[in-house]
Amino acid sequence: MWGVRSVDGDEEAALARVEALTGSKSSLGGDVPRLARARRRCTDRCCSVVLFAFLFGMWSVYQHALKEGNLAKLTRGFDWTGAICGVDEAVRDKPFLFWCTPNRNEAFTLLDGICVSQCPSSDREIFYCPGRALPFQVKQYLDAGHERQEVVIGMRWNITTKRSYPSTEAFGYCFPTRDLAMLRSVTERTYVFGFTKQVVLAGQGAVESWRFLLLVAVACVAMGYVFLFVIWYSFEKLVYSFLALAHVLLIGAAAGFLFVSFYPEHNFFQTYFSPEASRICAWGCAAISLILWMLFSILCCQGREALAVTIDSVTATCEVITEIPTMLLQPLVHSAFVVFTLLLLVYGFAWILSTGKAMERVHQLYIWMDVQYSQKLYVLIS
Repeated sequence: MWGVRSVDGDEEAALARVEALTGSKSSLGGDVPRLARARRRCTDRCCSVVLFAFLFGMWSVYQHALKEGNLAKLTRGFDWTGAICGVDEAVRDKPFLFWCTPNRNEAFTLLDGICVSQCPSSDREIFYCPGRALPFQVKQYLDAGHERQEVVIGMRWNITTKRSYPSTEAFGYCFPTRDLAMLRSVTERTYVFGFTKQVVLAGQGAVESWRFLLLVAVACVAMGYVFLFVIWYSFEKLVYSFLALAHVLLIGAAAGFLFVSFYPEHNFFQTYFSPEASRICAWGCAAISLILWMLFSILCCQGREALAVTIDSVTATCEVITEIPTMLLQPLVHSAFVVFTLLLLVYGFAWILSTGKAMERVHQLYIWMDVQYSQKLYVLIS
């Protein structure tokens, strides 16, 4: 978006340093004085307008989400009336979701939970719990001539008192500690099961172990700088050491296979083949090792100039970095910026999701909960 149109005195010095180290003249050559008189300018104004418009749109969506959303909606359950525990006004002081024990003639229903101020630890507490939801339909005529009729369709609950059971709190839910059958039904039908469970547990573990993760990140950065230091001071020796090691390994492999071919008691191929076949296998492996060594030697001889140029280029790059020490911080700053941007986007997306409202949907035979978002939010996102 922004074009570089000038070369200042420091850049000219760095350019001369590179030319002195590599022994080659830069392609900029005599154009440097002319470029030094030019100024930096925007080279893509249209994309700049689109970028700033996009950033403004993201900021508008984020502001709307901060005003209308609540992150607690993503971590709290909602009771049988559709109220989000600890969020809605009616249950603001009851942040935990508790499922009552169903009767013998009732099946466990995930939507029949109630909000409680704390998870019960015994069976001595009494709660008002909804029974089985039954559909109902009421019809009535609106005029004396029976030409207009009003039909009301909904669900009916009978609220009864039920005893509690020992439970423990986790992720805003009250999970039973003794009734394993009910515990299995709850975990398999809530967000704390499957892949989402693994993500939530991983996030919780990361928060609890942030010191260890920070130490690992610092160690990785330190190892990166140590590697750069090694390349800076001994890249040439390191390259030639690896080449010499490759020659030694190939020649050693050929010699080893020839040795076991003449001494059958050391030939490990006899574990799988007959003595004659194992000797042939050892000779074949020795021949392959020698052929690979010869090919590798030819490659080293033919590519010695290219290898020398590569070593000189890396050395020159390290020398330029020493002239501009702030370049050493570039990978660290870039990684930190990328991670911060990703976390910021995920945080904003969570706020957008929290603007949804749980709406109760009623059918003649069943009831379910749905999440709706405002039309304004759809317009802002689009």
